[in-house]
Amino acid sequence: MAAYDSDDIKVLFSLFDADQNGKLGKKEVKELIELVTGERSTEDDQAKFMQFIDTNKDDVITIDEFEVLVTKYFPMTPLGVRNLFKTFDSNGDGFVDKDEFNQVIKGKADNLDERKINFFKKVFTRDDSDKVSYEQFIDSATKHYRDYVANRNN
Repeated sequence: MAAYDSDDIKVLFSLFDADQNGKLGKKEVKELIELVTGERSTEDDQAKFMQFIDTNKDDVITIDEFEVLVTKYFPMTPLGVRNLFKTFDSNGDGFVDKDEFNQVIKGKADNLDERKINFFKKVFTRDDSDKVSYEQFIDSATKHYRDYVANRNN
């Protein structure tokens, strides 16, 4: 089984596609490089990255080029969007309710990253219902990342 499913690729791509035009331009590529490396990138770094990944040389990264990047160069690092959701959806009904969330936290807290736990808590505080669907989870993940980028740039 592949480490990534199509939802993982689409969600990750959309997180970097700030202007939502279906392509990653120079500013978005800069964000991608800096997130992956944890360091500021130079114009030279960005040019080298584009030369390597932008296979059709149109100065943008398409979702297809992005998918090659992720699956070829990060094959052992699952994005885990669906896997994280499934971890909390203990009864497999396609929803995570607050009881399931609390049960998983008690039973698997040692195996879960603190950031993942905190993220799911934020999803519940944004939603008035007692349960969250996968689609709501994806929407919250996208909003969470966009808020993070907006606050970081201010």
